[in-house]
Amino acid sequence: MKQFFVLVLGVCSMLFLTNCTPTKEITVKKKPPKAKTMAAEDCGDGKQWVSGYYQYKKDEFVWKKGKCITKKEGQIYLPGRWAKDMEGNYTFKPGGWKPVGKKLTDQ
Repeated sequence: MKQFFVLVLGVCSMLFLTNCTPTKEITVKKKPPKAKTMAAEDCGDGKQWVSGYYQYKKDEFVWKKGKCITKKEGQIYLPGRWAKDMEGNYTFKPGGWKPVGKKLTDQ
C-alpha cells in the first residue's frame, strides 16, 4: 500500500512540475471569455511558447498565463481550446503533443 502512495505522489509531482494543459475535457454551459491577447515570449533554443487559456474552476473561468515548454523532436504542440457544441455547451479540448503530419481530426 505504501508503494502505491509513493507512486501516486510521484505521478502528481511530475504533472505539477510539467505545468501542462489539463489532460481531460470539461463541458460547461457558460461561455468562456475571449482569450487574452498577449505577446509571445522569446523562449530560447529548444523551447516554444504556448499561449494562455481560460481554465474552468469552481464555477468560474480563471486565466492561466502562457509559458515556454521544451520542444519534442518530430512533434508539434497544439494548444487547448474551447469549442461550442450544437446544444450551446462549451467543451475545453486539452492541448498536447501530436506527431508532425498527423491530421488535426486525429486528436
